[in-house]
Amino acid sequence: MGVSFIRAGRIDKALRSTHIAFSILGNIERCPARGFARLMQMHLVLFWAMTEAALSKSEAKAWERLARAHRLMIQALERDLKGAGLPALAWHDFLQVLAEAPDQKLRPGDIEAALGIAQYNLSRLIDRLAADKLVSREKLADDGRGQWVGLLPHGADLHARMAKRVAATLTAHFAAKLDGDSAKKLAKLLGRLLPD
Repeated sequence: MGVSFIRAGRIDKALRSTHIAFSILGNIERCPARGFARLMQMHLVLFWAMTEAALSKSEAKAWERLARAHRLMIQALERDLKGAGLPALAWHDFLQVLAEAPDQKLRPGDIEAALGIAQYNLSRLIDRLAADKLVSREKLADDGRGQWVGLLPHGADLHARMAKRVAATLTAHFAAKLDGDSAKKLAKLLGRLLPD
């Protein structure tokens, strides 16, 4: 594992914080990529209309730059993954959460909280990943209605390939523009947008 990959892996947490924050604010991950720009424009217009009197110029500028930076980074990640013949970024994020979990398995509710996506979107994603033998579903021993979602070897292999591509994109378009101190400050600031 190279230094750039390790560094990008750390920076990925800051990017994920941005992605989760936006999903909470506007459920961005529900929308197809082609409608992403239009949705962001709508959010910016609505946000400005509702808060124009309360926002300072610097606050409005910070919001606009955050929205634009997030949009450009997600577009770059999706473009690079597609160019490499890999699935969408949502698959990487899902597999990443499982890869980092104890025993590489979690309850769906914990995955939902980690990713900040709607339950019905999560259920469809689990169905797709399970159908492709990337994850397993196991009923909880003490609750017949609950289940574990676990990472299978094929899923771990796909995650490793996607993670390398994501790391390369983050290094080129994100980490290369931040030093270590800036990345820590950015992660801290973005953390304020997230629920406790």
